[in-house]
Amino acid sequence: MDVIIVGENPIVDELEDIFIEAGHGVDTFMSEEILSARGSHILKALVDKTDITIEAHDNSVESKQLLLQRLDGASQKSRCS
Repeated sequence: MDVIIVGENPIVDELEDIFIEAGHGVDTFMSEEILSARGSHILKALVDKTDITIEAHDNSVESKQLLLQRLDGASQKSRCS
């Protein structure tokens, strides 16, 4: 299974270790990366090959909503392509 984990450390690193130990492919992003234009572009390229995306962001509700909108936007654009 291919997994994307987006969030903040230490939880991103801990989740990455768990999935790698289980034999899964993992791409990780810090929340700030996804909120940037470059990070969003990279995420869009990975969405098609990913089975699951985990959001592990521990900030304000507003920041969480923005991050989830970016993740959903990448997913929607990928599905429409």
